[in-house]
Amino acid sequence: MRHLKRIASGEPAPECHCGGYLKPDTISFGQAMPEVEVTKSTTLARECDLFLVVGSTLLVQPAALLPDMARRSGAFLAIVNLSDTPYDAVCDALVQGKAGEVLPSISQQVLKCRVEDWRGTVSPFPVPASSNPACGFPAPGFPVNFI
Repeated sequence: MRHLKRIASGEPAPECHCGGYLKPDTISFGQAMPEVEVTKSTTLARECDLFLVVGSTLLVQPAALLPDMARRSGAFLAIVNLSDTPYDAVCDALVQGKAGEVLPSISQQVLKCRVEDWRGTVSPFPVPASSNPACGFPAPGFPVNFI
């Protein structure tokens, strides 16, 4: 806890007693991805109904392959991002905007609206507004492209 407060205040990363730096649980460029987590991620991507990408260019491998795995397994692929991604042309919904502004609006709409998805089952995530105009997904002011 003490280290988190130091980092939040702008201090440099704390040093470990071994001489190295304490850092968050992240992977830096050039480091190998943990095998167990990669295997779990690919399994979950293949089994999900909705795959939501937020704030990623989808260029860094192997994580950039997950949206395609999900899409090929039948998941609804939604992307919220400011810049273009390689999946923009094949995703089911594309929202170009700042995640911090877009996600609260999407969350509000998801909580208000349970609609039938393309498989005819009740889905907790939004589908094209044309399926249910009362939904108002995602929110006024954010252009959504349903591909």
